[in-house]
Amino acid sequence: MKRFVLSLFFLLCAFPLFALPPGKGVPRGSFYFPPAGGGGGADFVTDTFTGTTGTNLEAHTADTGGAWAVQGTNTTAFFKIDTNHAYCAVSGDFSVYYVAATPADANYSVHATVTINAGTSTGGGVAGRIDTATGSGYYVYYAGGAPGAWRLSKFDGATETSLGTFAGDVPTTPRVAKLRMNGSTISLDIDGVQRISASDSTYTATGKAGLIGTFFDNSTDRFIDNFGANDTP
Repeated sequence: MKRFVLSLFFLLCAFPLFALPPGKGVPRGSFYFPPAGGGGGADFVTDTFTGTTGTNLEAHTADTGGAWAVQGTNTTAFFKIDTNHAYCAVSGDFSVYYVAATPADANYSVHATVTINAGTSTGGGVAGRIDTATGSGYYVYYAGGAPGAWRLSKFDGATETSLGTFAGDVPTTPRVAKLRMNGSTISLDIDGVQRISASDSTYTATGKAGLIGTFFDNSTDRFIDNFGANDTP
């Protein structure tokens, strides 16, 4: 038994299991067990929209990722903070905002918690690969009305082209909507379940991550919260 233990000790010293390369914070030869689920990328933007009620979003800085800005062609955009969430107070065309941080590359995801009364003509969601000059990019949002539906779309700055719709998971209670962009595969997850997937290679530049919305005021059942963008699509 003693000989077996000694042999095992020398074997582990010679061939350490899961040894990390230098500079990863764990000494060479130490045991390392990767996180469940394979880890994942780092958030380069997070925002809980904590701030003074009535603050314009362009005057607000995200928790991480820098300041918000209005997309250039949407000069009438009007996102505000109310009771630590974001809402859009402009009816008509979509309002588009983006965060200063630039993703590492064009493959990333954008998510937020969306709550919208399905019986109203409102819309809200997230966007990625936003061209800050033209507003082009990919958008996922819930479009209220009768009936309402989740939409995955691409915008060329003025014209919307649908890439798919999904009528379930109505956000009368909070729903986490996630836009995933991985090469030409563009998809929408709701509460961790993929609901729409499409292949489209129109927009391949990194762009920015942001919000999209049309009038859904500051009531307790029409708002966006817990915004984030992640380096992993």
